[in-house]
Amino acid sequence: MRAIKFRAWDMLERSFIYFDAISGILSECDETYMRLNVGKFEQYTGLKDKNGKEIYEGDFLKVVSLSNDHNQIGAINVMNVFYFMGAFCLRFHNEETGQPIYPLNVNHGIEVIGNINEVPK
Repeated sequence: MRAIKFRAWDMLERSFIYFDAISGILSECDETYMRLNVGKFEQYTGLKDKNGKEIYEGDFLKVVSLSNDHNQIGAINVMNVFYFMGAFCLRFHNEETGQPIYPLNVNHGIEVIGNINEVPK
């Protein structure tokens, strides 16, 4: 069974607060602080990248294609992790809407390279 873990972006500290479903968030910080200063909660996918880093919703991944419609094996894409209809999926990083491109699965070429909270505006 995978660990049920979450993170939330602390807008004041500009860093993540991590917690799991058992300990909850109130053991980490004050409820009022969370309500006023924390962004969207992002869930852990249960997967890790090639460097052992946990993959969460909102992460940007560098994905090395093993195959695709155009036979561009080895092509590198930057994709965003999101939750869609009961599954963690990937879409190209510049797409805000639309259907998922690929289901997220274990791939030796996946690497976390950032997240939606730390992208310069």
